[in-house]
Amino acid sequence: MVTVVIEHGLEDWAAWKRVFDEHGASRKAHGCVREELFRADGPELTIMNVMRWPDRPSAEAFLADPSLAEAFGRAGVVGVPRFTFWSSVETTEF
Repeated sequence: MVTVVIEHGLEDWAAWKRVFDEHGASRKAHGCVREELFRADGPELTIMNVMRWPDRPSAEAFLADPSLAEAFGRAGVVGVPRFTFWSSVETTEF
């Protein structure tokens, strides 16, 4: 498994969320198995999407899909999205 974190600003939560939900079929088609959304506290509209993929090629194929850039444009993404790949090194539950 590989984790991809996407962080970016947005203009309006409701408009962004509508496009995000519509684009869910693309994430699923590319193999995304889990995701979790986070919003920054306070007035700044910043989103962090943490997605789990079966492997890096599946995640890279999604990130290279032209529909993602198109969705960012329709959703009112502000600035350049930041993409980072993460590998789990330890999990602890309490």
